[in-house]
Amino acid sequence: MTHYLISVVGDGIVWRIEPKDFAAALQRRWPEVAIISEKPDEVWFEMQPARGHGYVYAHLQGEDTVVVEMVDDMRDIVAIAIWFRSIVPPELPLLLFDEGYTRDLTVTSSMTEEELAAAFLAES
Repeated sequence: MTHYLISVVGDGIVWRIEPKDFAAALQRRWPEVAIISEKPDEVWFEMQPARGHGYVYAHLQGEDTVVVEMVDDMRDIVAIAIWFRSIVPPELPLLLFDEGYTRDLTVTSSMTEEELAAAFLAES
């Protein structure tokens, strides 16, 4: 299982979503998701994305809003990144990167899953 991160980044950028709102948006997109833990600044959930299995931790407060994903297939990361981009205001920069920060890409509002996957894999 690989760790990937999706983060709202930038000096002085603070964006916050309430965990209950994040969980509700997540369950609208993936109704089968299981919320494991919900705290004032984080959500842990388990899901069965299209190609595998994953645990996801979302830290939702402060300058480093991060979704850390541990999933079996990178294409599932891409699906989550595209979805997360849809709930983050478009003017805020959003990065998808691997745990070792050997690959990173800006996720834009106009990207499709196929475009993001191709770009991310090209960086490998």
